[in-house]
Amino acid sequence: MKVDDYLNECDSYSKKAVFVFGKTNGGIGDLTKFFTYLLQMCITHKIRLYYLLTGDPIDKYLKLDDRFYTNKYENELYLQSITHLPFMIDHVMYVVSPQTMYAVDDIFNCITIPLSELFHFSDEVLNRAAPYLGHYESVHLRLGDKFLETDRHYVLVHDDERRYDEAKLFAFIQERNVFFFCDNKSYKQSLKDRFNIQITDFDIAHSSFINTTDAQLIDGLAEFYLLSKSTHIYKASYSGYSIMASKFYNCPISDL
Repeated sequence: MKVDDYLNECDSYSKKAVFVFGKTNGGIGDLTKFFTYLLQMCITHKIRLYYLLTGDPIDKYLKLDDRFYTNKYENELYLQSITHLPFMIDHVMYVVSPQTMYAVDDIFNCITIPLSELFHFSDEVLNRAAPYLGHYESVHLRLGDKFLETDRHYVLVHDDERRYDEAKLFAFIQERNVFFFCDNKSYKQSLKDRFNIQITDFDIAHSSFINTTDAQLIDGLAEFYLLSKSTHIYKASYSGYSIMASKFYNCPISDL
């Protein structure tokens, strides 16, 4: 079922759920992953799904259809496991958090709805990305929170370091004219100085940090959008950010 078809009929459903994504629940990849997977489950089991607006700035720049949004909920119960979803009580609003779905095996491969049917970017994000659009393959390297260029007081996982093969990365980008994306601006620039690659000058910060500014959030979403518009994404390290970007328009993605 298409997302729009679901929205046209879901108000008639007797079972209801609201997705609550807290500031510290993760980044752009986590938000899109958990909500899309939950929506697919709700479509299958005929459950009316809402998205709780919490005042998080990301909701101004990565948008859903207004019919998903709610500012409050009543008579709530907390869903303890996604496996309990089909057995919810009628006419009771169940709260579903990302933790409810942590145990789902291979959740990325379970997601089949193109994100472009569900999410859209604000004009601020599209305008920021526009000068960089073109025909390109991309390489994405997530170094991890340990290497984010921000005040360490706000970093949630100080030892988050993603493994990658730098020799393989260098050999790959030396042979191709690629668009290189990374969560560390200094590392990006060092590779730009050494190899024939394209980069942005964006200031990337994690969307789940409370010190992340709106401008940094727009930059992070603009890179996500630019990744999604690649002809092919090569990921040099594990990251849900690039995996979910590939699912926006069903862009091919491969490990480097």
